[in-house]
Amino acid sequence: MTFKYIIYIVEGNFINNEHRVMDKLITKYNLIFEEIFKIKVTDENKSRLVYKKYSQWDSLAQMTLIQSIEETFRIMIPFDEMMCIDSYEHGLDYLTDKLK
Repeated sequence: MTFKYIIYIVEGNFINNEHRVMDKLITKYNLIFEEIFKIKVTDENKSRLVYKKYSQWDSLAQMTLIQSIEETFRIMIPFDEMMCIDSYEHGLDYLTDKLK
């Protein structure tokens, strides 16, 4: 076995682990949305999950969402960043950046 091959295996495992971590993050994130909004998160409805445009996503749901994300991922979202999570997609982007 050559050194180049060993590096390839190590890098491949790192990429696989990164994908597994991201899959777990998305699964937990989806469960939060499903619990709060009582819907099944799908590729088709992710784009409709937007603060104040999705009928069930009002200010109370926003605070519940923030609290659930903080508890689930053991992070603190500063007050001035809470509105960065104004859609499913923006929230996922925020979370992946925060957890890097």
